Amino acid sequence: MSDEFLLDELTPLDYFLAPAYGEPIPIVAKGSLRLRRSTTVYVWGYESPQSLLCRELCKPSEEAAQFAAKSGWNGEREGAWAREITLAAGLIGALRATEPVFRRDPAAVGWGIRTAWRR
Repeated sequence: MSDEFLLDELTPLDYFLAPAYGEPIPIVAKGSLRLRRSTTVYVWGYESPQSLLCRELCKPSEEAAQFAAKSGWNGEREGAWAREITLAAGLIGALRATEPVFRRDPAAVGWGIRTAWRR
């Protein structure tokens, strides 16, 4: 078996964002053609988020607001915010990466997830 054959058989690498606040968060490399499970994590609250994950990596979106509203979040309340982040991970991986951070952030009053397959 040649080295060239072995390199062709290797699975593409997974890349991780390695934040200083906890578990590495898996992200998808541009140009990846493998089918991957993705999980969108929604988080919401009423005070300014304290965690870097909620403040910088999770982005506000209409989908996040709709998801949060279905869970009882009041978007009209003062200081209300709803954000999302999509991770290249399944349900368990996404929860392992985000839930400890959300639990430590007093501004995050709720969170939830949605999984999907994509290219």
